[in-house]
Amino acid sequence: MNMFQAWLDRLAGGAVVPVFLTLLCAVALVVIIERWIVHRAARTYVGEFLSRLRKTLLINKSLRDSIETCDCCGGFLPAIMKAGLLKYGQPREEVEASFRMAAIYHVTRLRKRLLLLKSITSAAPLIGIVGTLSGFIDVFARFGREDPMDTAAASQMIAIALVDTVVGISIAAVTLLARNYFIGNIQGLTTDSEIGWNMLLETFGEMERAGVTTDSAGG
Repeated sequence: MNMFQAWLDRLAGGAVVPVFLTLLCAVALVVIIERWIVHRAARTYVGEFLSRLRKTLLINKSLRDSIETCDCCGGFLPAIMKAGLLKYGQPREEVEASFRMAAIYHVTRLRKRLLLLKSITSAAPLIGIVGTLSGFIDVFARFGREDPMDTAAASQMIAIALVDTVVGISIAAVTLLARNYFIGNIQGLTTDSEIGWNMLLETFGEMERAGVTTDSAGG
């Protein structure tokens, strides 16, 4: 009998460890897909976006157009840049504070449920090991009851029990890779935001030195 088919038969029969592992797998997949959608929406073509933003400020001299550009592009960086644009004309400290608060808010949104993925990464292998050890205990218990022991049946039981560990480690590996991807994406977006902050502050400085005036954000 195929070992994984036997494991699926245990799952269909309501065995505790296979059921727990299946639930963990389902939760991990749902979270990974949902987070991937959120993180994908947060990405922006940084160079193109910043060029458009500088053009609306320095050439079009329109703060309103700059804010509309942020709204149209959407994503992590435009949302943070919009927070700074709304503070145009305020002291530099207030502009930087608005950047930081916006960044904290949006990073928190991106990190949502990553702790759950970390917990699944830790728990899945342990649950799999518990299932495997339980299988070993059943095999050794049979050794004590049956004489002689059917070695072929014992080997099959051990193999089926080991599948619990294989499944648990597999779930943990996929979840770990996904979580690391999301964390790396957050770090990349944070770096983009730092580039954007510096660019916008420099642009504000250029506008002030050149005496450029813009329309208001509210029209």
